Amino acid sequence: MEANVKKIVNEQIAETAEEAARLREAVIHAIDDSMDAARKAAKRGRQVAEEMVEDAEHSVRHHPLGTVGMATMGAFAIGAVVGFLLGRKR
Repeated sequence: MEANVKKIVNEQIAETAEEAARLREAVIHAIDDSMDAARKAAKRGRQVAEEMVEDAEHSVRHHPLGTVGMATMGAFAIGAVVGFLLGRKR
């Protein structure tokens, strides 16, 4: 009887070890996939940011007064909103 119990316990240990190995591999693959996706997203984000900077530089070079005017209006709008929010009574 003791031999049967040892055999069953050993089989359970072996099955558990195999399942742990399968889960480990699944986790490793999931992490690798996530890292690849994060790298691709970071690369794409960097490309988009560079394109935005290039567009802004182009706009400033070709329309300097319009660009300064837009920046002034944006700053005024932000200042007006902040002033309104800070000036409200609580």
